[in-house]
Formats: sequence, C-alpha cells, structure tokens
Amino acid sequence: MSQNGLVPASGIWAYITDLITQEVSKCPVQTTELQMLAGSGIVPFARPEYVTNTIRSFVDSGDIRFYPNRESLPHAFSDIKMQVGGYAIEPRSVQDYLTKKVWLLGFRAGSGRKETKAWIADPWDAAYLGCTEADLRQAAAVLDAQDKIVLHEDSDFAHVGKVLLASDGRVEPSAKPTATAFRTPFDTYKPEGMIGEGGSGRVLRVIDADGSKYALKYLKPSSTSSQKTKRFRNELAFCMKNTHQNIITIYDWGLADVNGAEVPFYVMPVFPQTLRSLMNDEKGPKRLIPIFMQILDGVEAAHKVGIWHRDLKPENILFDESEDRAVITDFGIAHFSEEWLRTTVETGPQDRLANFRYAAPEQRSTGTVDQRADIYALGLILYEMLTGLFLQGTSRKQIQSVHPDLASLDSLIDRMNCQGPSDRPASIGEIREFIMENLKGLYL
Repeated sequence: MSQNGLVPASGIWAYITDLITQEVSKCPVQTTELQMLAGSGIVPFARPEYVTNTIRSFVDSGDIRFYPNRESLPHAFSDIKMQVGGYAIEPRSVQDYLTKKVWLLGFRAGSGRKETKAWIADPWDAAYLGCTEADLRQAAAVLDAQDKIVLHEDSDFAHVGKVLLASDGRVEPSAKPTATAFRTPFDTYKPEGMIGEGGSGRVLRVIDADGSKYALKYLKPSSTSSQKTKRFRNELAFCMKNTHQNIITIYDWGLADVNGAEVPFYVMPVFPQTLRSLMNDEKGPKRLIPIFMQILDGVEAAHKVGIWHRDLKPENILFDESEDRAVITDFGIAHFSEEWLRTTVETGPQDRLANFRYAAPEQRSTGTVDQRADIYALGLILYEMLTGLFLQGTSRKQIQSVHPDLASLDSLIDRMNCQGPSDRPASIGEIREFIMENLKGLYL
C-alpha cells in the first residue's frame, strides 16, 4: 500500500496471511460507495484503509475463515457482501479507529515492524470520521502514551506498540513516564498535567516553588539515544541565549529521574495556544497577517545566525493573545551553525524529513536542505492560514477567491512552494518586502 493511499479496487481477490499463525485465507474485494473518492477525473478509487478495515471486520466476525495453507483453501467461498447496505465500519471513537488502522497496517501487514507504518493525520480519515487532523494527532498522542502505538520522530507516522503486539494476551499499559518533581539548582517544578507530546519528547504544565506556571519539556526515557540527546543539548544552548521575542526562550534546565532513567529537561514560558488552534478559531486576514509577520521575524532571526528550523508547522508556533505574540519553538531537528553547536550531530533520513505534511521536496530526498526548506513550509502555513485548506497539487484554490484584496499573495505562494529550492525566494527579507509592498495600509 502506498502512503498516499490510492489503489483501484473495483473487483479483486485478496489473499490474507496471519503472520502469527501463518494461516491463510482469501476473499473478494469490491469497491463500495464508502470506499470511493474522486480521483483526478471521474475514475473512482478505493482507500486501502477502508478495504482492509472491512476485511479486518469480517475476520473479527468470523465471516472469513483461515486455513493451514493455500492448498487447503476451498474452491468456493460464501458470498460476503461488501457493497453499501452490507457490513459497514462504525468506529466507536477516533482513538479506536487509529488503533485498528495502525494494528491492521502494522501487525497484520508487517508483524509490527517499524518500517510498516501508518499515516496518522490523514485528511481523508478526518473527513471520514467527521473530525479534524488535530483530533487525529491528539488521539495518536494518547495511544502513544498508552504504548498501543509508537509515534515516529516526525509525529506523522506510527507503528504498532507493545500493547497490541502482545502474543500472550493483553499487556497493561505501562505507567506514563513522569516524575513527582523536576529539580534544578535554582528551583523545583511540580507537574500539573500534560500539554502535549511528540515522537521523542513530552511537554508538561508545571508550577514552581513560588506558584508561577511554566511549560517543561523532557526527553522520553525510551528516546534518550545519543543523537536525540545531542540535538536536545543544541536546542537548549540556542534557546537559553535567545533574546528575540518571536523565538522561545528557555529559563531553566536540569536532569530528572523518570521511572529509573535520567533524562534532560528544560523550562520555558507556557503559552495558551498554538497557531493551529488560533487558525481554527480565527479566519480573518486582518488578524492573521500581522501574526504571520511575527512568524517571519522569528524564523529570520534564526536564519541570520545560521540556524534552519526544518520542522516548521502550526503546532510548533505558539501564541499568547494577551501579549499578541507568536513564538517559534521546537528546534529539535534544526540545523545549527558551528557557532551554536555544542555537539556534532549527523543528520539521518528521518531528521531530513521533519514532518510529512510541511516538509519541502528536498527533505524527502537526498537533496541539499537549507533555509529554503523553511520558506517552503512557511508558504504552506500562510496559504492554510488564509484559506483554511492545505495546499495540495497545482490546481489549488486561489487566495483571491476567498479574500479578493489579497490576490497578490497567490503569486507569492506559488514562488514559496516551488519544487526546486532555487526557484523560491532566497530569504525571509524578500518575502517580508513583498508583503509590505502589497499589503501596507491594508492589513499592516
């Protein structure tokens, strides 16, 4: 199955192998109305998740029987209806759907191997479930904490966790790694709850000895590899010295014992919301354009000292309404110039990818990745801020059709999201100059 998830399936036979028992079966797969989505023309396609989840449901209900080997398969099979009006999947919740999807694509398809992965924030899954991509991510974070799935570093893909891989019955989820208190030479921080988590780190809401509230990020005990610890150290060194108002500043740091493992942590201001939540609530360009200019300021400040973020997305941009301030956060896989490096880190394929949705084409290949990858991500973010849509393909909805007075931004988006880095604006300053020239007196 391809990651983009489109396969024609108007009538095929599917062989199924239980990779635990090695038993086999086969069944007919026919396109149903539920599974059909419009392709580039009028040709219908079937989503693999719908097809495989339908098969999985028949396996669970006993309608599909398994046999010792292919030679044992009968010559005739009962007519199992997969058309509309037949068996339809009705997930009990977003978490339940994700659990089944990751289990099916990982455990049944690949015996839980890490290379057999499922895409978490699939917009088509969101449409099918009637939820948002943010809901899918939040559900995935909960499942990761319960060890049912394992989120990858980019937080966009996952493979099966040990709870689902247990062969001797269900394994109860391990206690969520945490500590009763995080201590530094200068203060003690007590956890009050979890704000969020990614592939390798968790962010907690904490309170210090004076009652002040902060956010605290620490590496998960299972993620304290040499590479990730080095990246955490580089991020800490940069953000501790930061003075720019649109980049997160770290106040304190230390080491904590979390379930018997010593992990690094740092303390930063707590922000009420992310750009994602702001975009969900606020649709007007009069409010969003000035915020995007702040984002440009923060990214440019990093670029000027040779730091490329490489993982820009709405979830990594925080916002405080009371201060009217946006800040860039999570420099965990950033490129640091030698001036800021505290330890050398080699970049692997997963580090290049950053996040699937906002990654530049060169991050998905072996091309050179520099500050223009951030410019590509910023183009996607700006387009999404103004249209509420994720930019996909060349026949995109024009910003002009939503905001006629912002027609000039369509050409800017086209340039920022060129496939080739050399065709994009070379600097943040060039983007700012274009926006100021075309929107000054209108929204600025």
